[in-house]
Amino acid sequence: MSVSRLFNETSAVALSYGIFRKSELSATPKNVVFVDLGHSKLSVFCASFTKDRCQILAEGHARNIGCRNIDWELLKTFAKKFEA
Repeated sequence: MSVSRLFNETSAVALSYGIFRKSELSATPKNVVFVDLGHSKLSVFCASFTKDRCQILAEGHARNIGCRNIDWELLKTFAKKFEA
Protein backbone atom coordinates (compact mmCIF):
# COMPACT_ATOMS: atom_id res chain seq x y z
CA MET A 1 0.00 0.00 0.00
CA SER A 2 1.38 3.40 -0.91
CA VAL A 3 0.27 6.64 0.68
CA SER A 4 -0.51 9.26 -1.92
CA ARG A 5 -1.72 12.05 0.36
CA LEU A 6 -1.92 12.81 4.08
CA PHE A 7 -4.60 14.98 5.72
CA ASN A 8 -4.52 16.55 9.13
CA GLU A 9 -7.51 15.92 11.36
CA THR A 10 -9.02 19.36 10.77
CA SER A 11 -9.02 18.98 6.98
CA ALA A 12 -10.40 15.45 7.19
CA VAL A 13 -13.37 16.53 9.35
CA ALA A 14 -14.14 19.49 7.08
CA LEU A 15 -13.87 17.38 3.94
CA SER A 16 -16.16 14.72 5.40
CA TYR A 17 -18.73 17.34 6.40
CA GLY A 18 -18.63 18.93 2.94
CA ILE A 19 -18.99 15.61 1.12
CA PHE A 20 -21.98 14.41 3.15
CA ARG A 21 -23.76 17.79 3.12
CA LYS A 22 -23.03 18.82 -0.47
CA SER A 23 -26.72 18.78 -1.44
CA GLU A 24 -27.49 21.28 1.39
CA LEU A 25 -24.80 23.78 0.34
CA SER A 26 -25.27 26.73 -2.03
CA ALA A 27 -23.22 29.62 -3.42
CA THR A 28 -23.76 31.53 -0.16
CA PRO A 29 -21.04 30.65 2.39
CA LYS A 30 -22.13 28.59 5.39
CA ASN A 31 -19.82 28.90 8.43
CA VAL A 32 -19.58 25.88 10.70
CA VAL A 33 -17.71 25.46 14.01
CA PHE A 34 -16.34 22.03 14.94
CA VAL A 35 -15.42 21.21 18.56
CA ASP A 36 -13.45 18.11 19.57
CA LEU A 37 -13.20 17.62 23.33
CA GLY A 38 -10.88 14.68 23.77
CA HIS A 39 -9.44 13.05 26.87
CA SER A 40 -6.56 15.50 27.24
CA LYS A 41 -7.01 18.26 24.64
CA LEU A 42 -9.59 20.59 23.16
CA SER A 43 -9.61 21.44 19.46
CA VAL A 44 -11.91 24.01 17.86
CA PHE A 45 -11.97 25.20 14.27
CA CYS A 46 -14.25 27.18 12.01
CA ALA A 47 -14.75 26.39 8.33
CA SER A 48 -16.67 28.06 5.53
CA PHE A 49 -18.51 25.89 3.00
CA THR A 50 -20.02 26.66 -0.39
CA LYS A 51 -21.20 24.25 -3.07
CA ASP A 52 -17.74 24.24 -4.71
CA ARG A 53 -15.33 25.17 -1.93
CA CYS A 54 -14.27 24.50 1.67
CA GLN A 55 -12.00 26.90 3.53
CA ILE A 56 -10.63 26.65 7.08
CA LEU A 57 -11.08 30.10 8.65
CA ALA A 58 -9.60 29.63 12.12
CA GLU A 59 -8.18 26.87 14.28
CA GLY A 60 -7.29 26.65 17.96
CA HIS A 61 -6.04 24.02 20.38
CA ALA A 62 -5.74 23.80 24.15
CA ARG A 63 -3.44 20.90 24.89
CA ASN A 64 -4.02 20.97 28.65
CA ILE A 65 -7.84 21.07 28.74
CA GLY A 66 -9.88 17.97 28.12
CA CYS A 67 -12.44 15.58 29.56
CA ARG A 68 -10.02 14.39 32.23
CA ASN A 69 -10.06 17.94 33.64
CA ILE A 70 -13.85 17.98 33.65
CA ASP A 71 -13.90 14.54 35.32
CA TRP A 72 -11.48 15.77 37.99
CA GLU A 73 -13.58 18.87 38.75
CA LEU A 74 -16.75 16.76 39.00
CA LEU A 75 -14.97 14.33 41.34
CA LYS A 76 -13.83 17.17 43.63
CA THR A 77 -17.32 18.72 43.66
CA PHE A 78 -19.11 15.48 44.52
CA ALA A 79 -16.46 14.48 47.04
CA LYS A 80 -17.15 17.71 48.99
CA LYS A 81 -20.90 17.05 48.92
CA PHE A 82 -20.54 13.50 50.25
CA GLU A 83 -17.86 14.16 52.89
CA ALA A 84 -18.79 12.99 56.32
